[in-house]
Amino acid sequence: MPLQLAYANEQGVITEHLMFEGTSYKLGRSSQADIVIRHPQISRIHATIKTDADNDVPTWTIDDTSSTGCFVGGRAVKHETLPDNTLMFLGPVPCQLKRLSMSDLAQQDSVYFWRKQQLRQFEKTIYQSHDTSSMLDVARHSMTQTLGCERAALLLFDEQQDIGSAIGHEDWMDTQQFSGSRTVIKHAIETRQPVAVGDLQADHHFSAQQSVIRFGLKAALCVPVIAEDRVIGVLYGDNTQGRQYFTHTDVKLTQLLANMLSLRLLFHSIEHNISLVTEI
Repeated sequence: MPLQLAYANEQGVITEHLMFEGTSYKLGRSSQADIVIRHPQISRIHATIKTDADNDVPTWTIDDTSSTGCFVGGRAVKHETLPDNTLMFLGPVPCQLKRLSMSDLAQQDSVYFWRKQQLRQFEKTIYQSHDTSSMLDVARHSMTQTLGCERAALLLFDEQQDIGSAIGHEDWMDTQQFSGSRTVIKHAIETRQPVAVGDLQADHHFSAQQSVIRFGLKAALCVPVIAEDRVIGVLYGDNTQGRQYFTHTDVKLTQLLANMLSLRLLFHSIEHNISLVTEI
């Protein structure tokens, strides 16, 4: 059965790779690696994962070729048979390994195509929207329906980029008890890049935040909405249970949604300015 490897990049976005039986995969920092993991403590060719051809039932094995080590089950390994589902460390980088059946692969493909169809439908709805309120509803519905977020919102900022006074501010975003991570949102605004954090309680950058401790957030995703080279808002979603991370595909889909919203909001602004000129 194929083996899925998942790891987080510097933005916390989970990248998933599929490895198939009969092929040897080199993992490392080098661009020549089959699976490139860009981290300063990952060796150029850190490890090799392959199926053991000597067994009647193929098993996956790992060979360590690094300077910082490979760890499975809390112990360093040089040559090891990998369990079907396990957490492995390449140096300091955690990697989740999981065997997938062919039905699992088929289900993943069907979910991906369904998401793309949903996004096309949301695109039509966005372009038919004539007010900001309806776009807020579409964005919220898109993230809960397509990505499975428990809570989601589109926040639109003024020049001050204050979360509390943003259009789209939800009831669960009370000033004193904002149950989403403000740090995640602020980081996305400052870097102008998506921030996706898996299992917030285990992430040292965010786990000390009051909202994370108090409400037990496990995962959050925040994608900036940019128009005319300015962050005018963010798409935000989080989970306290269920899925505990967001993948590269999730982020790409959310970025597409953010781009659609940006264009529509810009068009609304142009329409408004034209109407003001016409009135004069």
